Order: sequence, then C-alpha cells, then structure tokens
Amino acid sequence: MRTVKLTVVFFLIVCASSAQKRSEFKGRIIAQTADSLEVNVLNLTKEKGVVTDYKGYFSISVTLGDELYFSALPFEPLKLYITEEVLREQPYQVFLFDKVNTLQEVLLSDSGLIGVDYVDIQTIPVLPFITAATLGLPQATKPLPTVEERRIYTASSGPVDIIVNTINGKLKKLKKLDRWAKLDKLVVQGEQAMAVYYFEEYCGVPEAYITDFVFFCAKDERFKRLLSIDDQLQLFEFFEEKGKAYREFREWE
Repeated sequence: MRTVKLTVVFFLIVCASSAQKRSEFKGRIIAQTADSLEVNVLNLTKEKGVVTDYKGYFSISVTLGDELYFSALPFEPLKLYITEEVLREQPYQVFLFDKVNTLQEVLLSDSGLIGVDYVDIQTIPVLPFITAATLGLPQATKPLPTVEERRIYTASSGPVDIIVNTINGKLKKLKKLDRWAKLDKLVVQGEQAMAVYYFEEYCGVPEAYITDFVFFCAKDERFKRLLSIDDQLQLFEFFEEKGKAYREFREWE
C-alpha cells in the first residue's frame, strides 16, 4: 500500500514539473507600415520582457498559461496567451495594427479675456466653419472626376466630338490612359499596404521587383476588393499566395 502511495506522489510530482516546464518561445512581429520594428514583448505572468530586433524577431522564456503583452508606440497593444497550439507554431507570427488616436474633448470657458495670449486663445469661442452642410444646402457626394475622366468627357461632349474622336482614335486612347491611371493608383496603394521586408521575406520578392509584383497581383480580380476592405490578414495571405505564383512566372523556382 505504501508503495502505491509513493508511486502516486511521484507521478503527481512529475506531472507538476512537466506542466511548469519552460520553453523558449520564438516569434516575429508583422506590421503593415514599418520596415524596422522595435516592440516590447512582456511576459506579464513572470514579469520579464525582451525587445524585438529591427526586423521584429524575438525570443522569450515561457510556460503554458503565461500571458504575453506586445506594445510599441505606433501600434495597438496585443495580449497573447501561451497554449500548446501557440507553442507548436514557431516562429509564431504576431500581427500588430496601427494605433487609432482619438482627440480629447475640449471645453470652452465663458470667462473674459485676461490679456495672456496662450490663455485667451483657449477661451475664445470659435464659430463653426461655414460649409454647405452647416447652411443646409445640398452637398455633392460624388467624387470629383480625375484628369483622364475630364478629358474623356470633353472628347465626347457632343455628337460631332464623339464621331470625330472615335474615328481618329483619340477617345480610345483616352480611355486606355484612364484605365492605366486607375491601375497605377491601385498598385501604389498595394505597395504602401505592406512594408518592404514583408514582400522580400514572406513573398520572396526582391525590393527591385516589388512594383512589378504588385502589378502582377493587380490582374487578380480579388486585389481591388481586398484593398477596399478593412481586413489586413486576408491581404497578407493574398500576397503570400501570389508570391509563389510570381516566382514561378519569373522562373525563380
């Protein structure tokens, strides 16, 4: 009986020590607008922390159940609980998103002026800026036409203009320029959506080929939709998927 009790105690000790086994947790910060990253990684459970290197890599000692806290000035803070699933996905990718700053409410006092500039400026009531909305007038909701769209409108403003500019090919050329201009705008938006190191390391595209790569992505009908929705994770996955196809297209693989 005594032997059984000792066996049970030994088993419980082994289980407890196993549950508290420390692991070296390795990961990398992924952010949309930064090419160099220095993020604080804090283990709130153990009250220890590290700072990522300039590419966002970090390594910190953890045990199951620990709570990690990621913080940096430009980004929203993030908490991560260490689970078995998290430990299996190493290096673990931690996505941080830009911080949205809100302005603090300002209250204007009705006290008189005292002759001190920096005080009086804060107490002078400011009238609202006069706009069509404040006057109750109809407002234009349609975006202003681009230069290319205005040229197309001018070239097709009358029956004679349409006929002449169709025959001489000017209207066709203007519409092609309009398509190119809109495509260029989308490509610039796509390039700015990710940091350079992301294209290089996660898509396998050298910096010199990033613009060409984004043009390649723009041919996919999903590209424009993903740029317009607020879901950066889907955009990350899309670029990584197209990175493989682009490397095959370039015969780099």
